[in-house]
Amino acid sequence: MISLLRYPGGKFYMLEDIKEIFNKSGKTTIIDVFGGSGKVLMNLNAKIKVYNDINNSLINFFSELKEHKEEVLKKLDYVLNSREMFERYRKKSKDNLENAFRFLYNNILSFNGEGRSYSYSTKRNKSITLVNINNVINKSYNDIKYWTIERLDFREIIRRYDSENSFFYLDPPYHNITDLYDDNLKDEDYADIKKSLDRIKGKYLLNINEDEFVLKLFGKPQKRKEFTNFGINGRTSPKTKRVELFYYK
Repeated sequence: MISLLRYPGGKFYMLEDIKEIFNKSGKTTIIDVFGGSGKVLMNLNAKIKVYNDINNSLINFFSELKEHKEEVLKKLDYVLNSREMFERYRKKSKDNLENAFRFLYNNILSFNGEGRSYSYSTKRNKSITLVNINNVINKSYNDIKYWTIERLDFREIIRRYDSENSFFYLDPPYHNITDLYDDNLKDEDYADIKKSLDRIKGKYLLNINEDEFVLKLFGKPQKRKEFTNFGINGRTSPKTKRVELFYYK
């Protein structure tokens, strides 16, 4: 599995389910509507891949990495694991490349990749670190360099890219869980997702959390799966379960 960023709502443990649904669709173009970490896009085989998100930091990071990979790698050669540097890099620069580098650095050294609080563990030997990040970037870049990168509202990206050959993957912010994301959706936005999916020409997969509102709006899902949330150092707890719903066409 290819994975570059840690990001809330990552779909590591759902990738096989997502792959199966996408492969059965027979489509050649995939559009990741709420792209996030890009993990889903990196791990699916498609002729054309479109990454979309409205988060400026994510768009800038992937765009700069796509165009200036070597410069990002060079910057990483001169940094240390430092709480002081982490706090300094939380501030924005006027340079897009510098901001992409700072975003990556803080993603690596923050709690769950959220970029707000410094968190480092010597036991995190299987995660992305400053030691192994160069190899991870080189591996990820082989896919990212072919992406089309967009920063559009979900309604607009669906409208623009809808065709008989299109497959839309939608992993919107979890409904009624506002502390994980910088960009949350309102109830009317979820209603617009439903309207958009009802009229597309292509196919889609929507993953979303389970609650009363979601079930009332989207109806009974084609698949329902329970997953264990894995935290720092791979620790699990019976209390950290989540339910993911699969709606697809």
